[in-house]
Amino acid sequence: PGNYAAWSKTVSITRKKNSVANLKSFKLNGETKTAPFASEYTVASDKAEVTGFSFDSDSEGATAIVTPSGSVTIPAESEKPFTITVKAQDGTTNNIRFTVKRQKYTVRFSVADGEGTLRGSYGSQNPTAQNGGGTQTLTNVPHGSTVIFDARPSNGWELDTWTGVSSSSTGASLTVDGDKNVSVKFKKKGYQLKFSVVGGDGGELKGTYNGSTKTTRGNTEETFTVQHGDTVNFTGTADAGWDIEDWTISSGNFSSGGGTGTTAALTVTGETTVKVKFKPGELNLAGGADAWKRLKEEVEKPKGAHTITISGEIKATNDSGNNGKITPARDLTIKGNGSSAVLNANNLSSIFDVRKTLTL
Repeated sequence: PGNYAAWSKTVSITRKKNSVANLKSFKLNGETKTAPFASEYTVASDKAEVTGFSFDSDSEGATAIVTPSGSVTIPAESEKPFTITVKAQDGTTNNIRFTVKRQKYTVRFSVADGEGTLRGSYGSQNPTAQNGGGTQTLTNVPHGSTVIFDARPSNGWELDTWTGVSSSSTGASLTVDGDKNVSVKFKKKGYQLKFSVVGGDGGELKGTYNGSTKTTRGNTEETFTVQHGDTVNFTGTADAGWDIEDWTISSGNFSSGGGTGTTAALTVTGETTVKVKFKPGELNLAGGADAWKRLKEEVEKPKGAHTITISGEIKATNDSGNNGKITPARDLTIKGNGSSAVLNANNLSSIFDVRKTLTL
């Protein structure tokens, strides 16, 4: 042993950087994708975002970036390429490439009820569904794409309801996010049919539709709501001393009757007004109880028969209302039917107080 001078030595130790960079997984729109990675992915969206990189335990210090980053729009009819660049701790890089496409769906559509057509349009596809013609199909419609529908009711029909889309018109659109079924219903158009007596005089008009009967006389008007193509039947009934002059219709033609007849039928194809017109005719008035009263009431009406034909004896009596002078309220002809026709005031008054043209 001896004495030695003290000494020191500085030693530098450098750790070798890790060259391993094994990407274990990433997230595509929040869904984990694990190695080995596919060359193509499909998402139920019109956008894609790559995040959440995870490495295995041997890849200490490794990092990754993606291009493009953030929420990226995917073209409807093609794919979007992505590149994940993986970088090891020692700077070694590796690229993982894949494409992302939108999920594609099938859209089926049909006419559920009524008469008409329904056309569905996407891209070059434009099939048309007919009433009673089954279901049409649009295929390979990308997520987020819009399908256009055009409903066309047949003549006399109109839109009723849609199923699978929301619309109050004959056009509708659908943003597709899965397989879809769309249908439309048509219903017959309903029209207002009005009917009345011209001037309100001379009789009544009865209309019958779908088991319901309505009658108008005077200055009233009745109305039915009638489905396209349905038939309404009418009967005009003249009061005593009146006849039917004619029938009129605001549009179209009667399917039967009309003219001077007592009945008419109309097949309805639009808003329509039907009228019947009565004209003064001939009234037959026979003798018997209250005959004078009946004659007096008729003659003193301002409107009524132009001719009254009497038969038998028309005799005034002391009974209430069955006597007194008769004052014509309109121009009138009164004639007898045979030799037995007699006007007998029975010495209770004169017969007529003539202020109009009265022909006997």
